[in-house]
Amino acid sequence: MERIELKVKELAQERDIQNAYQLQQELSVAPMVARRLWNNELKQMDFRTLLTLCRVFNCQPGDLLVYRKDERKRLGR
Repeated sequence: MERIELKVKELAQERDIQNAYQLQQELSVAPMVARRLWNNELKQMDFRTLLTLCRVFNCQPGDLLVYRKDERKRLGR
């Protein structure tokens, strides 16, 4: 299954943010949003959230997102 993964947890830990609660405080988002960001469980994200992440982590959107191809399709399944 193709998917886009978030690298929020990795970028946060590089900045000494060690859990979803600390991420919530840093981003000023709801606890559920922070938990979903931390655990890479978001189904969709609006541009305001993406902008906030870029501002807090001082990065570009591409630094936060990773596209994963469907390996089954590549193998002809």
